Amino acid sequence: MSQSFVAGLLLVFLLTFPLSGSAQDRTGMVFLRFETGLAGGLSPDLALPNLVDAGLGKTMYFGAGAGYQLFERLRTDLTVTYRGGFEQTVDFGEALHAKADFQSTAVMLNAHYEFSPSGKIVPYVGGGIGYVYNHLDQVSITSAQDAPVATINGGGWANFGAQFGGGIAIPIRDKWFVDLGYRYFDGGKYESADKIHIASGVTQTFSRHVGDLRAHDFTAALRIAIN
Repeated sequence: MSQSFVAGLLLVFLLTFPLSGSAQDRTGMVFLRFETGLAGGLSPDLALPNLVDAGLGKTMYFGAGAGYQLFERLRTDLTVTYRGGFEQTVDFGEALHAKADFQSTAVMLNAHYEFSPSGKIVPYVGGGIGYVYNHLDQVSITSAQDAPVATINGGGWANFGAQFGGGIAIPIRDKWFVDLGYRYFDGGKYESADKIHIASGVTQTFSRHVGDLRAHDFTAALRIAIN
């Protein structure tokens, strides 16, 4: 995780805590939280020879968890999210193309600071840290004519992850709230195994295929108070 990312996360919290206003005090509220949205993967920054382009594409993601209103303006939650539809694609000029399915599961402890409401809409900013497990499936390498060239065994990798962003919270019933927002998600490293299988039948050991998971998430979440 980059130093600029950590600095941005700290800046969000430092800028928001001095703010004050007169939102309804829900201190002590316990809630369930369900979320979904669109995750757009950024370049995985692969260190491979003759690399022209690489990406993870987009996927819908899903999450669920529980939270607690610590203070009038500060709430926290523990949420598990699953991003299961990424596809890593890699182009090596016009000669070779590689692709592999990619999944990520994150368990994140989040905190959100709520600003003064505008009508019934409550803006918020926040972020979180937690555990992320990334898994790269088998990588298939083909020629420009789509002929099999080689495969690389997949692999999993566990990381420290972080995220930050903001949005708006909208009460839709007495104890029901909808959160709409954006966040930047840094899921850390992932890598393949160190075996490549050439189509001719030869298996070789090579430097692992290593990438970074980073994504822009556009989120929609439902919070339901249970007390």
